[in-house]
Amino acid sequence: MQLYFSPLACSMASRIALYEADGPTGFIEVDAKTKRTLDGADFLSINPLGLVPAIRTDDGEVLTENAAILQYIADRSPAAKLAPREGMGRSRLHQWLCFIGTELHKALFAPLFDPKMPEAAKARAVEKGGSRLAA
Repeated sequence: MQLYFSPLACSMASRIALYEADGPTGFIEVDAKTKRTLDGADFLSINPLGLVPAIRTDDGEVLTENAAILQYIADRSPAAKLAPREGMGRSRLHQWLCFIGTELHKALFAPLFDPKMPEAAKARAVEKGGSRLAA
């Protein structure tokens, strides 16, 4: 299995889960600007959107999006107890992963770390984000 990641990106969650799962995994760093791996391979051939994380499974399938990858890792390594296996617990996990991906990552953190984002837009993101973080 291979995880494509970029340092300090949201792919860090998938990296942490894989370390906790303690299974054989290769980590391939992707330059977020050039969309190339450190050895020069074209990451767009792995994920045409150019976004990390992406994971190539042992059977060659590629899965993208943190919420899906985190649950795949948990299912692949049940002994690590990374996620509830079923029922409401699993549904709550899915709920929070979706919340993080949409309400926090895209709505709050992406604008704050965008150097081209106007300061007024960053201030608005912080204003809206406060209510999300308080939930």
